[in-house]
Amino acid sequence: MYKLEIKLKQHTPLIHFQHDQDGATLRASEVKPKLDKYIIKHAFHDNFDECKEFLVGYNPQKRDDSIKTLKGKWNSGVRALNYKMKIISSGDLEEYMLASYIKEEYLNELNRNSISAISNTPFFAQEKQNGQIIKNINPLAEWNKIEKKGIIEKKEVTVTILSNTKIVETLSKHIQPYFVATNFGTRQSKGFGCFFPTEIKLNDNSIHLVDIDVIMKQHFKFVYKKSLPNSNLAELLSTINNDYRLIKSGRTRPYAKSKLMLYAESLDPNIGWDKKYIKEYTNDSFETENGDKYVLKCRDDHKKDCYSNKDSYRYFRALLGLAEQFEFLLVNPPLGQSKNKMIVKVKNADIQRYQSPLLFKVFDNTIYLVGNEVAPEMLNKPFDFLVNFQKDSGYKDEPVDESGEPIRTPQDFSLRSFISFAMQDNTKGASLGYITIKS
Repeated sequence: MYKLEIKLKQHTPLIHFQHDQDGATLRASEVKPKLDKYIIKHAFHDNFDECKEFLVGYNPQKRDDSIKTLKGKWNSGVRALNYKMKIISSGDLEEYMLASYIKEEYLNELNRNSISAISNTPFFAQEKQNGQIIKNINPLAEWNKIEKKGIIEKKEVTVTILSNTKIVETLSKHIQPYFVATNFGTRQSKGFGCFFPTEIKLNDNSIHLVDIDVIMKQHFKFVYKKSLPNSNLAELLSTINNDYRLIKSGRTRPYAKSKLMLYAESLDPNIGWDKKYIKEYTNDSFETENGDKYVLKCRDDHKKDCYSNKDSYRYFRALLGLAEQFEFLLVNPPLGQSKNKMIVKVKNADIQRYQSPLLFKVFDNTIYLVGNEVAPEMLNKPFDFLVNFQKDSGYKDEPVDESGEPIRTPQDFSLRSFISFAMQDNTKGASLGYITIKS
């Protein structure tokens, strides 16, 4: 048996659903399938004949029969390489509550209860549970019951791989690029679950570590990076959250237009994007039970940008990651001063999920923004936008446009060109501030 051993340093929280287990860390059940897929693509070029002898189930004594069986599995998508992987946690873990927003007074209260909480992060799936913990008489007890926590290994994680000479040597050539290009756990594209090798040994012989910038340039069509003054975790996650919002949807405070919207207008000023499509067709178009029109709330400093008539619209935001719904505040919610909202669901019968093609990576105090291109199957696809109002059962999945016509994603879109535009754009001083490594 040949042995490959990798020491990993963790740089951002792994959002873990098994946080209550001892030594909760990277799971081989996630790392190995991703590594298999990566090796099959980069070492064997997705070619069955090149990697058949490395697959689980290959039997040299029954070569023809095993190849026939493996070919069938390959065609059905079952492609596992023949090696064993073991991951050992240091056991020295730190837990974090991650949220999109927590008031300063609540952050201080959580810290007093020995709960490390970080606000303004790109993770917002547990806002309701977080609120229940904050308001509970015994926050720590409720915190220990929560579904997911952000987990960071304060020391190194050890990954051990055992197999025959050919497999282990092949893995040793690709293991560093694999960890450089891959995140783990939930919300991977937003920088969570970043691990980087600090040491790699093949049968106790050290393997030279390649510069991260070099690996990034080899794996992605564009690479940008930004270094912060320190590696404060809250600042790193807040920066990623703010940058992604500015790129995709725009920023509220201080107000700045979406880089994607500005790019769309630069391509064709007569084509609007989905946010303005929703606002134009829903503002003052639906009635409350009292017969008043629902009015969308719009900040005074950019009211002139709220609504605009365009010749046609395109669903640009879907190309940076598909959302299930959008929420809009109302001037006149049905419960008076409460913060009820208009909820617009987004549906396509064939496309339920699409992860952002943009990937954030973190190494110490440096943030990388990298990517390739938008998946071709996302181009020129129709999506329905359906309106609902909180606390108003009179509307149920009403079409945004009474004609019922869906709007489509763009027919053509270059992610590489868009990100280059976004990095150079400085409209109203809203600059992303990344250094170009590859564009």
